[in-house]
Amino acid sequence: MIEVHGAIFDLCEVLLYSRDKCQQVWDDWAAHIGIDPSLVAKAIGQRSIDLIPRVAPGSDVEAGVQWIRQRDLELASSMEPVEGARLWTRALQLLEQMKPGLRLYTIASSAERELVFRRSSGAQIALPKDDAAIIASEDVVVQKPEPEAFHVAARWLGRPPEECVVLEDNPVALDKAKRDGFKTVKIGSREMAPGSLNPDISVPDLAHLTFDFTRNGTLLIREGRLWDRLEVRELAVALTATDRSFPPFGHEFAPKSH
Repeated sequence: MIEVHGAIFDLCEVLLYSRDKCQQVWDDWAAHIGIDPSLVAKAIGQRSIDLIPRVAPGSDVEAGVQWIRQRDLELASSMEPVEGARLWTRALQLLEQMKPGLRLYTIASSAERELVFRRSSGAQIALPKDDAAIIASEDVVVQKPEPEAFHVAARWLGRPPEECVVLEDNPVALDKAKRDGFKTVKIGSREMAPGSLNPDISVPDLAHLTFDFTRNGTLLIREGRLWDRLEVRELAVALTATDRSFPPFGHEFAPKSH
């Protein structure tokens, strides 16, 4: 179990699934300009401005970057949430609403701000009410897996790294965050490299992670199912019955079999 004042979530593969859609964007671009799709088979995680000149030398890089950006935006609304993500973010959002001035969570993504909002909306992820809590590619000089975005997020939370937890799927980013003093939770099945600092907690998805909110305003995070907490189940019923501004959660609030 770890105790923190704030949580810093990666977006893709932690709160929503984007890998297949991102690859589709590159495959579509390859077909658009007439190159072998195998050239972009491992494009995920690379910047279009860097990859395009390598796989399509002589092509119009700026036009390619804009084409890919537009296709990204077109597919953003079809993102699916990672199991447990909607319940986690909605619970944290509600806690912030109940205590004005409380800052519990941020999103730190390598995507541009508009894409973060569109993908989150498509997956029905509850973002922090303050847009400044979204740390996007425009907000940092050096992108992840370098830890700059995590430090920017911690400053927004008003906490030192030691009082924050980073929830990530990227082993390199997790290792760098841990070395900079953050507590870490690894989401997903990717293996840590030899010599890396082990995360404090490892779970397949947010459905296997739960928390308690203490009187001191901290989060006690541990392995377990958030749905199994009675007060969260009651919250689910209340939200789906009264909060029409946020879509019903559907299967997220269905009892889990063990």
